[in-house]
Amino acid sequence: MGNIARFSIAMVSGVALASASLAFTATNSVPDSRSGSSTTARTLAQLLPTECDGMAPTSLIIGTGTTIDGTSAANLMLGTSGVNALDGKGGNDCIIGGDGIDNLKGGGGIDVCISGPGVDTFASDCETQIQ
Repeated sequence: MGNIARFSIAMVSGVALASASLAFTATNSVPDSRSGSSTTARTLAQLLPTECDGMAPTSLIIGTGTTIDGTSAANLMLGTSGVNALDGKGGNDCIIGGDGIDNLKGGGGIDVCISGPGVDTFASDCETQIQ
C-alpha cells in the first residue's frame, strides 16, 4: 500500500474519530445547578403567628372541608377560604380561621383562636380570642 493510500486511510479515520467525539459531546447535557440556593426546614413553632408565641404544636391541620377537627395533641389549625367549623379538641391549640364565616372552638387545653377576614364566632373555650 502506498503512502497516499495510508495517508487517505489515516485522514478518513481521523475525520471519523473527530466526528464521533463531536457527536458524543453534543448530546451531553448538564442539569441546572442549585448553586446559591438553599432550603431550610421549618418547625411548626416557627410557623406560628406572634399571638401564639410560646405554644408547642405537634401537628399541623390544614382544612379540606367544612368541619375541621384537631386531635388531643397541640395543633396548629388553618381554616380554608370557605365556611368552616374548626374544633381544636384537646391540647393547647392555635386555631386560625380562613376567609369564610367560621366557628372557632378550642376544646380542652388553653387555646388561642384567631379570626380570619370573615366574621367569625368563638366558642367560650377559646381562652384567647382575636377578631
